[in-house]
Amino acid sequence: MQPNYPRETLRIGLLGTGFVAHFHLQALQNVRHVQVAGAFSPNVEHRTRFAAEIDAAGLGPSGRSGLLEAWPECGTLLTRACLGGASLP
Repeated sequence: MQPNYPRETLRIGLLGTGFVAHFHLQALQNVRHVQVAGAFSPNVEHRTRFAAEIDAAGLGPSGRSGLLEAWPECGTLLTRACLGGASLP
C-alpha cells in the first residue's frame, strides 16, 4: 500500500570525502528520495573532486551536474539550494 502523503527528499551532509565517504555515496545511489546536500573536507581539491562525484552520481541538489561548489573561505562545501538559490562568492 502506497502512503497518501507526498514524499520529501532526505537531504544528507557528509563529513569527510575519503575512503569511507565513497562507500556512503555508493550506498546512497540505491536510496530513493535522497540528496547529498553538502560534504566537508579541509582540503579544497578533495572537496571539489568529491562534489563532482556526487553530481555524476545524480545525487546533487537537483540531480544535474555542477550544482555543488567549494567555498574555500569557510572550508565547507555548500549548495546553491542551501543558500536559497544564491550564488556563492
